[in-house]
Amino acid sequence: MSNRYHYKRMIRLLATGALAGICSPVWASAFQLIEQNVTNLGTAYAGTAALAIDASTGFYNSAGLTRICKEQIALSLVGIRPYATLNVTSATATGPVAGTPVPGVPGTTKAHGDSLVPGLHYAYHCDDWAFGLNIVVPFGLKVKYREADIARYSSTRTDLRTYDIAPSLAYCLGNGFSIGVGPDFVHAFAELDQHLGTGALATDGFREDRASRWGVGGHVGLLYEFNDCTRIGLNYRSQVEIRTKGQSISVVPVGLGGTGVQQSFSVNAKVKLPDTAVLSAFHQFNDCWAVMADAQWTKWSLFKSLTINRSDGQSVTITQNYKDTYRVALGTSYQWDDCWLFRLGVAYDRSPIRSDSLRITRIPDSHRTWVALGGRYCFSKCLALDVGYAHLFFKKVGIVEGAPIITGGAQSLQSLSGRYRTRADLLGVQLTWDLA
Repeated sequence: MSNRYHYKRMIRLLATGALAGICSPVWASAFQLIEQNVTNLGTAYAGTAALAIDASTGFYNSAGLTRICKEQIALSLVGIRPYATLNVTSATATGPVAGTPVPGVPGTTKAHGDSLVPGLHYAYHCDDWAFGLNIVVPFGLKVKYREADIARYSSTRTDLRTYDIAPSLAYCLGNGFSIGVGPDFVHAFAELDQHLGTGALATDGFREDRASRWGVGGHVGLLYEFNDCTRIGLNYRSQVEIRTKGQSISVVPVGLGGTGVQQSFSVNAKVKLPDTAVLSAFHQFNDCWAVMADAQWTKWSLFKSLTINRSDGQSVTITQNYKDTYRVALGTSYQWDDCWLFRLGVAYDRSPIRSDSLRITRIPDSHRTWVALGGRYCFSKCLALDVGYAHLFFKKVGIVEGAPIITGGAQSLQSLSGRYRTRADLLGVQLTWDLA
């Protein structure tokens, strides 16, 4: 039996493993995830829509698939470790009396959310046409506080998980132009947990809301090659509206007017994932040096609020009022020899949250700066390994969180004020294999 057969069999097994990883509950991280490959991680994701050197370009700009001349598969995995410390200056319990302080305040707590973000990419080229399939994690959020934490009345667990099955078809129009289009089949799962109580942990109740469903969007990309050394790319991905359905489980303590008995209701919520547009450039100076740049816009302004409706008539609304954001990145690569390539990049990423009063413990986001490095080693003409590392510096920000708006039930009275200090480390690895 040939080695070629064994290689293909190994790739299929790795692909199966990647799909299993996508279904695991540990891969979500920040609300918007750009870490869909490792090829661009070392340049802080600069040049994503113009680089087009492996199958992962199908997600960043499907038009770039026309540059992938062989059948190819790429498997990526990025680990994200955030470090978020919240110095709480004041916090109150759910009620029933406004201003009931939480024991341990003022004090310090930490938000946890280590994550793995996998990606599976496939490309096939035939004459002027190319096909791609990308299974990725475009949005995600995982923030956990301890059950006995001083932040428990605001949140104990927030978990938003999405995965996108995105097939693409690309065509080379000639004269340097290529176009790519395709649908996005997005599945979203959300879990929001918190304690309900008067400040005494022993008598606390809880509320857990879980919902999921599918939504459909689309993407279109353009690539123009001035010559073999210079190209620009433009990619647009539409917003996706998902009308989730699920279940709410709660125990309302007697001290809050409840029965202290667990109850279950059906819930529904409408989640909007925003449009994104990316403009990228790539230029090869010589056989060694290349530079790339990125400018990305995200329409976060459509994310005004999140309302969870229960079948008992109660609804909970969390006000967000996000602003549109931009992200800019600049990177370079150096081809050392036929086997080694090194990368370096920086980026600045603005947060959609512009006010301390709109920041919540579930999404403790702020502006961030990226510093990244990475490289590629080619074992052969058909097999390459990419690695990348990035450190994210977040701006120190405050939080002044009030209670959500509740209709059809008792009004929540919890509040929390403090200040966040956050940083994060990203480490990724990717295997790229030409199958033919």
